[in-house]
Amino acid sequence: MAQAARKVTAKDPGEKLAHRRLTVLELAQRLGNVSEACRRGGIDRTSFYDWKRRFQLEGLDGLKDLPPIAKSHPMSTAPEVVARIEELAFAHPELSEELRQINFELRAGKARSEALRNLADRTGVDDLSSLAAMLIQTDKFGTSVARSLRVHSDTLRTKRRQRAEEAAAKTGVKMVFPLVFCIFPAIWVVTIGPAAIKFVEVLFPLAESQK
Repeated sequence: MAQAARKVTAKDPGEKLAHRRLTVLELAQRLGNVSEACRRGGIDRTSFYDWKRRFQLEGLDGLKDLPPIAKSHPMSTAPEVVARIEELAFAHPELSEELRQINFELRAGKARSEALRNLADRTGVDDLSSLAAMLIQTDKFGTSVARSLRVHSDTLRTKRRQRAEEAAAKTGVKMVFPLVFCIFPAIWVVTIGPAAIKFVEVLFPLAESQK
């Protein structure tokens, strides 16, 4: 990451700014501690991950300033939402990365519907695809997002319960093989084995005496 960027000589303020931001990314890589690198660089974790994402996608050019987006811009993301995305990084890092990608695409000027479709295409997860489709429809028709999310969450809970019931119904069929070939033979040996041994001990001497 650092070697490719050092080949570029900072000539304009944008490139100088990009190099300063790259220094913070390199520091985090050397220390292995994002929080400490952010503290030394005087930035928050949200900016750090934003720079990291932009550098991975566009190289050094991605670390230059994006055109400013007004807070009232329809494509802007609320700071509270960004904070929740960063909190998800500890428990669900993959989901947090995908949400950061959506935030970056919105800041770059993409339509919200396109960013959500990209999320569905990248992940290939059915539940995320249905969520993206629901949010696109909500945005298109102007319906309540909170109400739509409640309905969608109820649907997901129902589907999850149905999947659990289906898995439980299949348990009996899956247990046939270990019961027949593993458990039943052991039970037969324990229950019938002693009687068979006693039968042999009694029957063989009688057979030999008759000869």
